[in-house]
Amino acid sequence: MKKLNQLMLLAVVMIFAAACNKVDYKKTSSGLAYQLFPSNGKDSLIKNGEVIKMEATTKLNDSLLYSSYGKMPVYLKLQDVGANYNILEILRLMKVGDSAVVVQLADSLMKRQDQMPPMAKKGDRIITTMKILKVYNNDSIAMIDYTADMEKDKPRQEKEQAEMMAKMEKEKKAKLVEESKEIEKYLAEKNIKTEKTPSGVYVQILNPGTGNQIDSGKYISVNYTGKTFAGFKFDSNVDTAFHHTQPLEFTVDAPGMTEGFNDGMKLLRKGADAIFYIPSVLAYGANPNPASGIKPYENLIFDVKILDVQDKQPAPQQPAMRKPVN
Repeated sequence: MKKLNQLMLLAVVMIFAAACNKVDYKKTSSGLAYQLFPSNGKDSLIKNGEVIKMEATTKLNDSLLYSSYGKMPVYLKLQDVGANYNILEILRLMKVGDSAVVVQLADSLMKRQDQMPPMAKKGDRIITTMKILKVYNNDSIAMIDYTADMEKDKPRQEKEQAEMMAKMEKEKKAKLVEESKEIEKYLAEKNIKTEKTPSGVYVQILNPGTGNQIDSGKYISVNYTGKTFAGFKFDSNVDTAFHHTQPLEFTVDAPGMTEGFNDGMKLLRKGADAIFYIPSVLAYGANPNPASGIKPYENLIFDVKILDVQDKQPAPQQPAMRKPVN
């Protein structure tokens, strides 16, 4: 913990100095600005082909984009990139224990068409700090330490993932409440009677169909037309304009269908006709296919007809055996 705090303090000092323009920057042949903070170590400079273990932070101006401190260290193999306006240029000037500040200008990266943070714009600076922890001249030895560090970092990763999933679920529930109110207002204005699935899909049953209600694991065949609440039709397998008129077949609750479309099926039976009113978070949410014409967070309507219901997906038909020619 003491070592970690020292590393973080060093990073803060270097970034603060860079932000205050108190660092006496040098420049590489490609124009990359940097400043080294040498250690007292007597190791050799890092060579091409060696694997580097280091702590690193990246900031866009004053906003932190990434930090390895308290997480998995960065492992990087030094490659011969030449004068490429890249932090690899600086690593070849460093040895174990050394630290550095590197400043890349967004304008220069744009001119070179190099990769940079997506939110970066002209006039921005990308500031990277690095501290070399260890250097390996053997990939196999580096992999042993990498695997050990991954294992140590696993609990943190799992915790972060759980926290992220919980946050996403909370945001989804809040958005679902908001979108449900919009749909309920629409239904009330048009005097449409619906049933609501546990997930939050509103189902208007026009024809109940016959037989047992569709359940998880059933293999169904469906005709459908999808449209927005504004009336824009974005897909259909009964409209030849969309160039696919075969029935949609899938196993209920199997991966592949949107949550709302899949869930609405469980209120129907074979031969049923229905209309689904689906909140966006149970459909395509913030990331619809741009080619579909659906807007981010746009609630959707599906007209559906259940053509067939089977207990399970039929086995594929084998081609008939041809008789041998005598």
